[in-house]
Formats: sequence, structure tokens, C-alpha cells
Amino acid sequence: MLLLLARAAADAGRVDEALRLEQRLSESTDPGVDEGAAGFARLWTAVRLARLKLDAEDDDMRAAIRRRERQTGALREPPAVFIALTWPHPDDHPTMVVRYPSTDLDIGWEPVELGGREHGVYAVRVREREEGEYLFEVRRDELDEIRDLEAELTIVAGLGTAEEHIERIPLTLTRETLKRRYTLTAEGGLSEVPIPTTQR
Repeated sequence: MLLLLARAAADAGRVDEALRLEQRLSESTDPGVDEGAAGFARLWTAVRLARLKLDAEDDDMRAAIRRRERQTGALREPPAVFIALTWPHPDDHPTMVVRYPSTDLDIGWEPVELGGREHGVYAVRVREREEGEYLFEVRRDELDEIRDLEAELTIVAGLGTAEEHIERIPLTLTRETLKRRYTLTAEGGLSEVPIPTTQR
């Protein structure tokens, strides 16, 4: 219930209230637990803080966001890269899959393990970046829906460091464009790459 209230508050522009509700949920379990409502709350908090930092207009605002970030415990063991897929419409059901540098090509794409459809978020935490190519693909599975699927990728690299890099990438999946694929750049952002015709 608290997580639904948090999303409603954020959708109404009350982001601070959403963060407070999510923090209450996050504190209900151990910091390393990524499952259940507390896990979803931590993912959404990471996304909201990243968005706030991108929109911050002055140093005072950025300092306030940093204080809130420290309170959430996000800086205790920050990942090298955090990538989240979010979408606003409750009837949409995109999926996200990933191919790590170490992924066996015979296995192919691996499903993202963090998040879930019921709360409108999927996420990946890359604890330590490996050498090689990271690929992320967002897919639209329902083919009968006429309406376009609107979603957004939020990327944070180097969280809490002087080299922190944040990006927001809006994307649209249509009945003609069912997939979008991105590669992780050296700076920690995402760059869209073409999908071979045989894989569309």
C-alpha cells in the first residue's frame, strides 16, 4: 500500500512525500534485500533521486539531494552502474533483458532480476564493470495493443563520486518497433544500436 501511495504522490508532483514513503518501506528490511515491497521502494528511490539531480538548478538543491541520498543508504555499497526501466501506464508490460560480457552466447539474453511489472520498474545493478560489451534490450511483448508503449531508461554510473554520470532516455515501442537495444558506453551512459533484421 505504501508503495502505491508513493507512486501516486510522485505522479502528482509530490516527490518528497514519495521519497519519505519509500524510505519507510526500505527501512523495514535489511539494506541488502532486493525483494518485496522494500526492494521495489529502493529501486524507485534510486530513480527519483537521479531525476532530481538532473533537474537540480543550483548547488543548494544538489546538496539537499545528496543529503537525502545518504539517508537512504544508497551510498553504502553503490554499484558501478545502475540502469532502470520505468513506465507510467499500468496496463503496459515491457520487459528488459541484458547480455553481459561474460554471458555465454549459447544462453543468449538474460532476464533482468530486479523489479517487476506490478510496480512499473525493472533494474540492473552492475556491481563491478567487466571488460567487454554490455547490451540492454527493451521489448514490447503484447502485440494486440494499438496504443504505443511509452517508457524511460534511467542510468547512473559512478554514484556518489566526482565522475557521477546520469542519463534519462525516453523511448517508445510501437507495433512496428517492438524492441530497442542499447550498449553501455565508456562514460557509463547508453547508446542505441541497430537491431539486425533477423532479430527484430
